[in-house]
Amino acid sequence: MTQQHLIQATLFCWMTAGLAAAPSGAQQKLYVLNSNTDDMDVVDVATNRVIKTVKVGQLPHGIAAARSQDLLYVSTEGDGGLTVVDTVKDEVVRKHHIFGHRPNEIDCTSDGRYVYVPVLGDGVYEVFDSLRETIITRIPVDGFPHNVVASPDDRYMYLSAYDPESRPGETVVAGGESTALNKKIYVVETASHSVVATIPTQNTPRPIAISPDGDRLYVN
Repeated sequence: MTQQHLIQATLFCWMTAGLAAAPSGAQQKLYVLNSNTDDMDVVDVATNRVIKTVKVGQLPHGIAAARSQDLLYVSTEGDGGLTVVDTVKDEVVRKHHIFGHRPNEIDCTSDGRYVYVPVLGDGVYEVFDSLRETIITRIPVDGFPHNVVASPDDRYMYLSAYDPESRPGETVVAGGESTALNKKIYVVETASHSVVATIPTQNTPRPIAISPDGDRLYVN
């Protein structure tokens, strides 16, 4: 994997069939996106070995899962897709090609119902309803939509869009990307899927993380 750009991973814990629900019987799997390819590696944490490689789509970039961990969502930047993976069999069960240009770092509500998809090239966050299998709304923001995290209680999504930095404006425009400067975090209420507040930042935000109790948001 030395020639691949590993950009994100998520860790799951599954019970091996036929064993009692004890820590010694748990199988932990690490899912690693290979963003310069079209696949994702499944790693057995106990042995640090790749046990399967799953074709998910062109340039996988974002990854999220419901609290039940039975399904995994992967955004694919190269083909505007969202891939749904069965994490018991580690197989693709659905592939949606309804998203805009360059979907990025996704997150979802704990039940997996709503997936928030930052669409970098279109300047919007698309909200995907996994039950209806359709985009139910688009949230325009300044800058390049890139990151999103959900609050632990599912009440809010925090949207983080970054800026073009030193890239020539004409290059950005030619790629169909937003050029407006952004120095804030957008707070979206999941009940209405609408922006209810913004949090000013001193400079352009990018990756964000939230504490397990939801009391602290960390902004890079």
